[in-house]
Amino acid sequence: EGSDVIAVRMSGDLNMDGKVDMKDIGLAARAFGSNPQNPRWNPVADENEDGIIDLKDIALVAKNFGKSYS
Repeated sequence: EGSDVIAVRMSGDLNMDGKVDMKDIGLAARAFGSNPQNPRWNPVADENEDGIIDLKDIALVAKNFGKSYS
């Protein structure tokens, strides 16, 4: 017996607060241009999981900007 918690987040909600807002854009912007070898790297900002934070990742956050969930 036991239990696990599985956290599910909406695409673009980088900080997992239930909404896609400027905080999420800020997280992605701070990591923009980075990869895992860079000190600015933030794996949650790599929305498409290709190893670099670029315009594709920013676009995925922007696509859901303003959406929220509970």
